[in-house]
Amino acid sequence: MEARPVRSGSVIARRYRAVRKIASGAMGEVWEAVHVELAHRVAVKVLRADALESREILVRFAREAFLLAHVQSEHVVRVIDFAPRGRHGPALVMELVEGPTFADRLHEGGVSLAESVDVAIDVLHGLRAMHEARVIHRDVKPGNVILRKLHDGRTRAVLIDLGVGRMLEPVCDDGDVAMDERAEVTSADRVVGTIEYMAPEQIVSCQTAGPLVDVYAVGAMLWRAVAGEHPFGDKHGADLIQEKVRTPVPRLRSGRRDSIGRRLENVVERAVAFSMRDRYQSADAMLDALESLRSAMRDEAIGLEESAEDIVTVRAPRVRSRRRKALIAIAAVCATALAALSTELIRHTPPAVHEVGVTTQ
Repeated sequence: MEARPVRSGSVIARRYRAVRKIASGAMGEVWEAVHVELAHRVAVKVLRADALESREILVRFAREAFLLAHVQSEHVVRVIDFAPRGRHGPALVMELVEGPTFADRLHEGGVSLAESVDVAIDVLHGLRAMHEARVIHRDVKPGNVILRKLHDGRTRAVLIDLGVGRMLEPVCDDGDVAMDERAEVTSADRVVGTIEYMAPEQIVSCQTAGPLVDVYAVGAMLWRAVAGEHPFGDKHGADLIQEKVRTPVPRLRSGRRDSIGRRLENVVERAVAFSMRDRYQSADAMLDALESLRSAMRDEAIGLEESAEDIVTVRAPRVRSRRRKALIAIAAVCATALAALSTELIRHTPPAVHEVGVTTQ
């Protein structure tokens, strides 16, 4: 039976009523929906009608659900349910993560160095959990990072979309997902991911790409966030592929000439190293480096605040002291002037005339 398109009010997988479309792409759509019995809000991902005709896409979609189910982290979107078939085709049900993507923030502009580091640290927390579960994302980029606003006002970066992710090894002996992991769903000569954030070895062979491609992608994302452009400028397509597989990424210029700027540049340079041997060997290692950098940045900010407070505290008494001295000087001048004036008045005052009464006898 041909799958029906989802519309507002459609009931997906017999349990989730579609409310509004929140995202769409070449292969599918994501809808905000509400569980018809429990009334909690979720995000439901479904495939477009033409995508349902591709076995590769169907297997990749099932694999995304499979991979997400094996990762537990507050920095990775959580899978709730998966319906392999239904009147609207297969459906992947996830927690609803609301907020702009990091790509939206970069497009707006004004992203600070501190915010960029915070996002990268959150993403690395998510990748650490994924890699511990033997899952590789393979498409880490600003558009796959949602900035969720927390109740206390802080922002938490959450990784989404494992559509091209893979497991380092099968975790079960039966089922189409494990079987297709051994064979790899995509062709060996096909580029899987987003070129701007892909490591050279991922471009050459997506089948052999390991966790270090995710580390590289975080470095490339930081490069883009801090510099305001991609490492290889506006090159794209075949030109960009040729550049990336032949040329190391240029050194980032953070715009800061102090130790903080140099440390950030060193972290990014190592993350996007052309050779895997020169790169951070795990998401955890890069996470440690960035958390140390963030700690130094916060210490610097506290030091600047304390210096500003010291300046105010020291200068304020001086201002009062000078003002007091000035007032005393003015008072002294006034007193001297008054004394002189009084003396002068006394010296020029004529003798007093006393009236004598005349008595008439």
